[in-house]
Amino acid sequence: MGPDEGYVFDTLGEPHGACILPGEETLEPIYAALGQACEAAATGGVDALRGIATAEPPALLEVTTEPIRDAWRGMVQLLQEARGRAAEICASPEPWGFRARAAMAAVIRKSVEMRLVATLTA
Repeated sequence: MGPDEGYVFDTLGEPHGACILPGEETLEPIYAALGQACEAAATGGVDALRGIATAEPPALLEVTTEPIRDAWRGMVQLLQEARGRAAEICASPEPWGFRARAAMAAVIRKSVEMRLVATLTA
């Protein structure tokens, strides 16, 4: 292609796909429980927060990625913290809730598509 030529690709109409990484399905119920725990903490529901946080999280698969292991560990630690400090967290939910929402945001897939047009001249 020369500097006075260009190619146009219809990338929006092309088929594409995604897959689930081993361990992602284990994160889903923990993510949901952490979301419920945030709601309970925000409304001052000490008993509800303890009840949510008492449930045993599903075990993580042995073969998975490091980011999934880190996400699992972080969310489980937050739920364990909520179990032990439910009254304190409900009295001042912002710091714990901020950390919980950050942990939840870390497991949401995000994609960025960039389109670049470059002209090279000799």
